[in-house]
Amino acid sequence: PDHLVTIDDAAPTAVQSTIVYGTGNQHFNAVAVNPTGTRVYKTNRASNSVSVIDAFDDTVIVNVAVMGDPRMVEVSPDGLHYYVGNLGGTIYKMRVSDNERGCSRGYRR
Repeated sequence: PDHLVTIDDAAPTAVQSTIVYGTGNQHFNAVAVNPTGTRVYKTNRASNSVSVIDAFDDTVIVNVAVMGDPRMVEVSPDGLHYYVGNLGGTIYKMRVSDNERGCSRGYRR
């Protein structure tokens, strides 16, 4: 189904886990991992959001609302921010610390 994220470990070349992150037709375009490998960020086009996933316990921490059909996500080299680009050309700069507190609001830069 299109609402699953599969976590692979390159060493054993086997699927480590599958995360159900929503129901229905979520359609995602992009996935990014933070520099320490603890968080996965995934865009959700249908719900105009980004799922922040804990890579160790395979749970969705928060779904962050963004506007305009998110199409890309990148994490900063220091891991403090991630950037979400939408179809209309807007780039959202998100503070990771806000998401760790459960904040589901992004800001535009």
